[in-house]
Amino acid sequence: MRFALVVVCLSLPGFRALADDVRPPAISEVSASRKGHKVEVRALITDETGVLSATCHHRDKGGSWEAASMRKGSMDDVFRASFNGGTETEYWIEAIDLLGNGPATWGTVSTPMAVGGGAKADAGSDASSHSAARKNARPSGPVVQYRKPAGEALAGQEFAVRARIRGDSPISSAGLHVREAGQQRDATVPMRRVEGDTYEARIPADRAHGTLEYRIAARDKRGGQTVHGEARDKWFSVTFKPAGPVEPPFSFVINPPPRVLPGAPIPVRSQITGPLTTDDVVVPDRARVLYRGPDGRDEVLDMKPDPSGGLGGFKIEIPGRPAGPVYFQVLACDALESRCALDTGDKRTWHAVSVAKTPVPPPPALDAVSSKLPSTMP
Repeated sequence: MRFALVVVCLSLPGFRALADDVRPPAISEVSASRKGHKVEVRALITDETGVLSATCHHRDKGGSWEAASMRKGSMDDVFRASFNGGTETEYWIEAIDLLGNGPATWGTVSTPMAVGGGAKADAGSDASSHSAARKNARPSGPVVQYRKPAGEALAGQEFAVRARIRGDSPISSAGLHVREAGQQRDATVPMRRVEGDTYEARIPADRAHGTLEYRIAARDKRGGQTVHGEARDKWFSVTFKPAGPVEPPFSFVINPPPRVLPGAPIPVRSQITGPLTTDDVVVPDRARVLYRGPDGRDEVLDMKPDPSGGLGGFKIEIPGRPAGPVYFQVLACDALESRCALDTGDKRTWHAVSVAKTPVPPPPALDAVSSKLPSTMP
C-alpha cells in the first residue's frame, strides 16, 4: 500500500518537479549594513522546492568564525541575519534546499566578504577572479560550528563536546583546550572525527567538577588555524551540577548491644530489605558481619536467616572475647556482590560494644576500613 502511494505521488506533475530538482538555492542581491555595533546581512535566496536553511558565517578580521542563522521574511524571499560587528567584519553565506541540494555559497572561507565594502563573490564571477582572490588572501582557519548542549552537566560524568569543523583544505588536527575557570590552559583533549565533518572530544569524568572553561582549536593542512569560543575571551563555560546522593541498595534495622560480659557471645540481629524508595521488597542474597576484637584482627562471619526477625531477618553471634572493645559492621550484598551496602553507611564507621563485667564508658570510635570488605564496594 505504501509503495503504491509513492508511485501515485511521483506520477503527479508537482512531485515529479520535486524529484527532478537537483539545483542548489540561488543567492543574489547580498548586502550588509551597520548601525552602531550591529551588522545586518541580507540576501535574496530562492529555490524551486524551498530553502531548508541559510547560514551567515562571520568573524572579526583574523578571528574565529561564528555562525548566525538567517531568517526568511514573511512577505518575500529575503533572508536576514544580525550580529555584533564592525567595518572589518568578514562574512560568507551558505544555503541548502529542502531536498538537500547544496550548499550554495556567496563567498567562501578563504574569500569572505567585508562588511565595510570590498569585492563580492558575484554568482557570475569567473574562475580567474576567485583564483586571484585566494592567491592574495592569507590562509583562513577552518569553520567551527558548535552549540552548547541544553540541560545540566552532571558532576563526575564525562562531558561530550561535538562540533562541525570544515575548511577549504582537509583538517589536520582538532583539539579541546580545557582549564579551570579563569586560569591558564592546562590540558588539551584530542577531538576525533566521528563522521563526515563532525568531531568530538570528551572531558574526563575526574575533571567534571566545579566550573570549567573550554574552547575548540582546529588547524587545516594549509596552516590555517581557528580557535572557537564565546564571550570576549573566547572560552565556553560549563558548571557541573553535583550529583545527588546515591541511595544504597539495602536498608537496615539493627539494635546492637552496648555491653556484654567477657567470654559471652555478642548477638547481632538485623532486618535487611531493599531501598526505602522502591515498592518491591528486595532481600539480600547474603549478609555478613565484619568485626574486629581487642587483638585488632579483622574477622568475618556469614549471617543466617532469622524467621523470627521478619522478612529480611538475619542473625549471628560473634564469639566471646576477653575484656575490651569489639567493633562490627553488617554487610549485605546480592549474589554477585555487584550491589553491596554497610549498615553504618560508611566504610570507616563501626558499631562499638564494650566487653566488661561492669558498666564502662563507650569505647572510642574506630576510624579504619576492614580488610574483609569485597573489592566491589564503592
